[in-house]
Amino acid sequence: MFFILALSFIYLFTYPYTPVIFNLFPFGSIISFPFNVLLISFIACIKNKLILNFRYKEFNIVVLLLIFLISLSFISTNNLTALRDILLLISLLSISITFDIKSIYKLINRYGRILGIFLIGSIIIFALMKVGIFSYTNWNVSNLNLNENSPILIRYLNSDDFEWYYIFGLLVHPENIYERYQRLTLIFLEPTQLSLFLLPIYPIIINDKFIKNKIFYISLFLLSIILALAFTAYLSIFFSLTFLLVNRIIGENIKDINIKKIILYSYLIIGIILMLSTLFFFPELTNSILGIISKNLQEKYEFIFEFKGVFNESLSLSLFGVSGDESEDFIGTLGIIAAIFRYGYIGIFIITLSFFYTVRMSINFLVDDFIPSIIGNVLCMAIISSFLLSLKLTNILFIQPMIIIIYGICIREKYKAEFF
Repeated sequence: MFFILALSFIYLFTYPYTPVIFNLFPFGSIISFPFNVLLISFIACIKNKLILNFRYKEFNIVVLLLIFLISLSFISTNNLTALRDILLLISLLSISITFDIKSIYKLINRYGRILGIFLIGSIIIFALMKVGIFSYTNWNVSNLNLNENSPILIRYLNSDDFEWYYIFGLLVHPENIYERYQRLTLIFLEPTQLSLFLLPIYPIIINDKFIKNKIFYISLFLLSIILALAFTAYLSIFFSLTFLLVNRIIGENIKDINIKKIILYSYLIIGIILMLSTLFFFPELTNSILGIISKNLQEKYEFIFEFKGVFNESLSLSLFGVSGDESEDFIGTLGIIAAIFRYGYIGIFIITLSFFYTVRMSINFLVDDFIPSIIGNVLCMAIISSFLLSLKLTNILFIQPMIIIIYGICIREKYKAEFF
């Protein structure tokens, strides 16, 4: 049962970023998405006999508030993306209000293991391809009989700088025709997505007593992130590590927990705001910094900012967002900016709510008395890094940080029970 639930969650959480998981459900997203939501809700309610679990009260309130806000947008615009986000949150809520700690802990562990199996299989195929066992040229997307709604086929039809290959239905291989080095994406469409969906696996592996050969798994996942060469992933991880360093420094000099929290809150909030402000509002400064690091990164930033349109001046925000037809206007807009245009001022509030809840929970895990120090540090790093990486996607929901947060709550309760 937990295997089925975990697989359904992986489909919901990774859509539309991985064609590998998409192909496991052959009926297309219009049928498969609500089917998985209903399946998760049905199993959750039947297994727990509709007994509500309020242990995650704050988490549930945040999810309910997000459902309410996105529902306002959907009622006003009839945007199907908003409906998809509502269904995704309903599936998450159905688990958090019915499953006990042990069940949620087991479910998320299955989630990490299944995703890990797919990733390892993809790495093996990539290695076999590299040593010349077979040629990837026979697996061009244009020659495969794929579902017209398949994410990789849609990306292929809208991409002019990549040749897309889909090898054995498990390895996504986008070959950049302008560069010699091949960035790894494995089962995902982009290197950033690979890094984002790997981050929640680290605390799962480290804390799961039943996973053997943890060094082997962690090495494979680290290899994936290294080969992905996603600069935004490195930047987000570096920022989270500086936050952990600040915590270490003030922990040795400040004993008052309230003052310590104030310093951590200030560093995290101000740091993220400054980093994003520099990226979007000071393009010349950002361009100069990237030029020092890499000429290639500098050129990519110039392309994104000037040609794809980080800010599309022809668009103005509405209160509840725009309809699906109007959303075509901001396709060229970068990352979370597209989600803001889609949801309007409601979207800004959703992002702000998610931001402060993420900051709050990452700090709580870091300073908690019951969670072991190494687990708290890993949880904090994964939450902050995944939140920052989520800003590059066009989805208004920060699902990856939410997964780590509810997992962290389970870990805390588990260690708290052992303490008493």
